[in-house]
Amino acid sequence: MKSLNKGVFFIVLLALLGGILVAKSNFFSFNKHPKLIDRVPVSDYLIRLKSLQFSKEINPILFKYKLPIREFAAPDFLLGQAKHHGINLQTEVYLFFNEPRDEWGALMQVNDSSKLIGGIDRFRKNTELSDSSTDDIRIFYFNELNIYVAYEKNYLFFYSGKNFSSRLSEVSQSKTGGIRPEWKRFLSKKPFRKENLVIYTEGKGIQSWGFDFGLFAHDNDTTGLHLKCYLHSFAPHGIYSKPKSVGLPRSSQDVKAIELHLSPQFNTTKTGHELIGKIHKMGKKISFPTREFFATWAGDLSFREGGAVNATQRIITSEFDEDFNVREVIKFETIKVPGYTVVYNTSDDGKRFINQLFGKGLLRSETQRLRFLFSPLLSMKYTDPYYFFTSASTFPKQIPDPGNYVLWNYEGTPILLTLGTVKKHSIALEVDFAVKPVLKYIQRIKKTNSKK
Repeated sequence: MKSLNKGVFFIVLLALLGGILVAKSNFFSFNKHPKLIDRVPVSDYLIRLKSLQFSKEINPILFKYKLPIREFAAPDFLLGQAKHHGINLQTEVYLFFNEPRDEWGALMQVNDSSKLIGGIDRFRKNTELSDSSTDDIRIFYFNELNIYVAYEKNYLFFYSGKNFSSRLSEVSQSKTGGIRPEWKRFLSKKPFRKENLVIYTEGKGIQSWGFDFGLFAHDNDTTGLHLKCYLHSFAPHGIYSKPKSVGLPRSSQDVKAIELHLSPQFNTTKTGHELIGKIHKMGKKISFPTREFFATWAGDLSFREGGAVNATQRIITSEFDEDFNVREVIKFETIKVPGYTVVYNTSDDGKRFINQLFGKGLLRSETQRLRFLFSPLLSMKYTDPYYFFTSASTFPKQIPDPGNYVLWNYEGTPILLTLGTVKKHSIALEVDFAVKPVLKYIQRIKKTNSKK
C-alpha cells in the first residue's frame, strides 16, 4: 500500500512539473503578436520578396555597370546593416502598390525595435523629418522623400501615399491569423513559389485583359532581363496555338515582328472579347476596323518591318525619236525601300475586311500598287487563304512552325514577347529585353525627380 502511495505521489509530482513547464512555454496559448503576414494591407499589386537572395541575384548587374548603389545593395552589407538596426532581413518582406502607382507600402520583420531609433537618428542629420509618435507606435515622416516610417516591437512599416492613417490602422490593429484573403490566395499559388521576387495581382488591370489573376517573376544575367508571366482565367480562355502553322522566318534586320498562329475560336470566349476590346481601343486611334479583322481572321498573322529590300520602280521619261518627236518611254529600275511585309489568312468573307481598309482610307491605290498609311508602296497577292503584302520585289516564302511571338522596339530597346505553355485556364508569357536601356531609363527618371 505504501509503495502504491509513493507511485501515485511520484506521478502527480511529474504532472505538476510538466504542467508548470508547459505553462511557461505558452504551449496552449496563442502568440500575443500577429505574424507579419497577418498585418499586410492589400492593394492592386502584392509582392513577396526574399531580400538577401534577390540582392545576390541582381548584384552582378550592379557591379557590371558600376552603379553607385552597388556597395550598399551587396548582400553582406544589407545583412550587416539590418542586424545592426534590429531588422530580420532573413525573413520575407511584403510589399503592395496600387494601379495608379501613387501609393505603396512595405512591411519588414523586427527582432529588436530598440535599435531602430539609431537608424532614424542617422537620417535625421541629413534630411528633415517630423515625429508624431504615440505611446504605442513610433511614427516618423520624411518630408523630402514623402515616406512614412512606423514601427512597434516586431514590425517596421514603410508607406508612401495619401492614406497613411488608415493603412497604419490596418497594420497595427491586425489579429493573429487574420491574413487578408488576397494575400492568402497569393501565397497559395504554386507558380513561382521558389522565386525571390514575385508580384501578384487580381485587380482591375489584369481583369481588363480577360484574366482573373496574374503572377510575375524574373530571371536575369548581366546583360538581359527575362520576365515570366502566368495569367489565369477561371473560365476557359480559348487561346491555343494552331498546329501545323506557317509564317515568316525571323531576320536580324527585323525592327518589329509579329508571329501569331492561334485557333480563332478564342474570339468567342470572355478572355477573347476582352483582348479584342483592348486592341480595338488601340486601333481606334487610326480608325482601324479591328472587330472586322477578327471576324474574318483565320488565326495566322505574320508582320515584318525593318531593313531595306529591293523593289522595282516604274519610271516614265520623255525621249526623242528619229524624227525628233517627243514620246513617253516606260522604264523599270531596282531601288532600295524600307522592308515591310504582312501575311495573314482569312475566312471566306476576307474581302470584307480589305474593303473596310479602302473605305476608311487606310489602304489606297497608288501607281498600280497599294499604300497602307505611311508604309512604302506595297504589292498584294492572294493565295487562298492568305493575303500577302510586301514592299519587296518578290513575295516572301513561308516556313513551318515559326512560333508565337511579338518583337517590338520601344524607345530604341527591342522587347521580345513569347507565348509559352498554354493550358485550358492559364497562359505563360515570357518577355526578354536588355538591361542597359532599363538602367538608363531609371537614371533619367531619377535626374528628373531630383530637379523637381
